[in-house]
Amino acid sequence: MSGLAFLRRRRNPVDASSAADALVGHRLTEAATRDVAASVQAMIDPAGNVHATADYQRHIAGVLTERALQTAAQRAHDGH
Repeated sequence: MSGLAFLRRRRNPVDASSAADALVGHRLTEAATRDVAASVQAMIDPAGNVHATADYQRHIAGVLTERALQTAAQRAHDGH
């Protein structure tokens, strides 16, 4: 079981756990990380605002997903 969610301002959170489920029981590779990030980007529907367009927000969600997965993998490897 895995969990992955994204919070949006003034909207309900997006449960992206199904994107992360593909990783369960498998080694985390760069390709797998990119695949999960791409799935997340397809799942979300950012509204955009004066600070960032919806496309940029979608891009950043993918980048942050990759970073979070890499950090989690490193922590698991280090025994945290």
